[in-house]
Amino acid sequence: MTTTNFTDVYQNVAHLIAQNPEDMLFRVCELLKQQVYHYDWVGFYILNQEKNELVLGPFIGKPTQHTKDRQRELRLGRGDGGAGFL
Repeated sequence: MTTTNFTDVYQNVAHLIAQNPEDMLFRVCELLKQQVYHYDWVGFYILNQEKNELVLGPFIGKPTQHTKDRQRELRLGRGDGGAGFL
């Protein structure tokens, strides 16, 4: 079984952030998907405080129920994703 060296992962993420802030979140997704072997989907939800919801940001992996256009926003406190945020 392959193990993940999380110290190396952290250092690689820090390097990506310093080198390329414009597409940092997407690059972090790519890096985590490649280096954390048990991850099959990696993504970010961005908090929209005005609407009190999470909006799907960059992700890597097979599309899921949450990545389809009609479900790109998660209301805080509702459903699996929104309840998990609280």
